[in-house]
Amino acid sequence: MASVQPPSYTASALLLVEPSARTVLDFETVVTDLTSDRVGLETQVGLMTAPPTLAAAAERLVAAGEAGGRSTADVADALASRISARSEGKGNILRLTLTAEDPAVAAAWVNAVSEQFLADQVERKHAGIEEARAALATRVAELAGEAQAADRAAADFRSTQADAEGSDDFYLDRIAMLEDKLVEARANEAMAGTYPEARQRVALLEDALKEVRAGYARFQQTEVVLAPLQDEAAAARHILGEMRERLSEVAEQARFATADTVVLAAATPPQQPSSPARGLLAVMGAATFGLLAALLAVAFDQMRRPGARR
Repeated sequence: MASVQPPSYTASALLLVEPSARTVLDFETVVTDLTSDRVGLETQVGLMTAPPTLAAAAERLVAAGEAGGRSTADVADALASRISARSEGKGNILRLTLTAEDPAVAAAWVNAVSEQFLADQVERKHAGIEEARAALATRVAELAGEAQAADRAAADFRSTQADAEGSDDFYLDRIAMLEDKLVEARANEAMAGTYPEARQRVALLEDALKEVRAGYARFQQTEVVLAPLQDEAAAARHILGEMRERLSEVAEQARFATADTVVLAAATPPQQPSSPARGLLAVMGAATFGLLAALLAVAFDQMRRPGARR
């Protein structure tokens, strides 16, 4: 008599992938969007049934005592041959399906894979955040050195121009004051004629005015060189502040990193087998019953015939 195929049960879990799920971080943008949601879904489907995911899920099942005494390698192989994932329609929903002879096993194994998939997403996000944090920390150190060098260059140049200290207002006020005094002194000299003290005062004021104008010229030349150095130092300090803020933001992201996928419906043990079909089971049962009945009838008929007993 032909053997009857044992029934198998199919369990499914539904997962929702956030639109434009961000799974990779880089230095400049911290996170990079996938080019399209459809590409993102296809990527998630591939990752969900990838060997590393299934191997980790197998370890999870063995540790939880839900592997039925199988080894991790055997469970991983069984998962690879029995599980499938696909996107549902045009939305961001993924269906993860597994078939087994035990309905409880089918549900438990599907849920283990979906849980591992979410855990892997968080782990990848943490790894990306750490990569971005390390890159930012390196850049912050470089910028700190650049800011210090820029400040030092400005200070060193300023120290070599000690006689050019001051400001525009300082020199312009001094020049205006000396010019007024010089006009007054020259007027006095004109009134005094050849009076020596008047001529001496004019000469002193002319020398003083010449010296102040020369100082102002040196100050302006110094500013031409010093201003870019000061601007460079200020820009370096500004960028350094921004990068330090970004570094703090990345560190904060690591604290709240979550998976880009959520489980909409965990798998539950199916109540009805998925194969053979219920109709087929009924036909097979009826056929088996009919065959047994026929065999019993033949045997009973043989027993009733004369000469059946000696």
